[in-house]
Amino acid sequence: MPSEKPTQSKINHEVLGPGIAIYDNHRRTVWRRIGFVLLVLLGVVDIVWLARVDLMHGDTLLGGAEVAGSLAIIVYSLHSVVADTLRLRSDIRLVVARGGFALLPPGLPVSWSEVESIGDPKSPAGDPRFIRVELKDPADYEKRHGVTLVGHLNMLYNRGTLILGSGMSIPLKDVEALMRSQLAEFRGVAAGVATAPVPAPRPKRRASTPRS
Repeated sequence: MPSEKPTQSKINHEVLGPGIAIYDNHRRTVWRRIGFVLLVLLGVVDIVWLARVDLMHGDTLLGGAEVAGSLAIIVYSLHSVVADTLRLRSDIRLVVARGGFALLPPGLPVSWSEVESIGDPKSPAGDPRFIRVELKDPADYEKRHGVTLVGHLNMLYNRGTLILGSGMSIPLKDVEALMRSQLAEFRGVAAGVATAPVPAPRPKRRASTPRS
């Protein structure tokens, strides 16, 4: 019998250090990409058919609203199709390491020092729908990582919170627990370094004078 595909493995990230690489659920990603392709087609049909008919009949308000809404759906869906296509090129979806985490694509490393909290308050305890990462300074994050326009709009919509969606090879509750554990460990080490007592300087020994 063929061995099952692994869901995670140890990794040594070049920036974040040693950690765990969580693999992508390629089957789910393929189906999600098909869904976004259908949304693109529906958006095009809405513009070409429904919105055009309304505009031809002089209903510019309704037709303009349909065009704007369809364009937003098309742009978001195309962005998601590209992202899912890039995900299928790599087995790794998320890296959770000693120094932070990185979601692929694009694989930008996020230090634990940038994270305020991890969790989805809208989901029942122990059963998150998404991994929500609240950042301490979202504007600084966008500036340093060169976030795209779509990414900026997502950040605005989510009020400066990073959303790590589904599609991973292990349950989201296990991913969330792993990330929280690494965050707590990072803060414990940082606090220990900050509060470590500074050893007092040892008194200098006075040189002894020879007796006459």
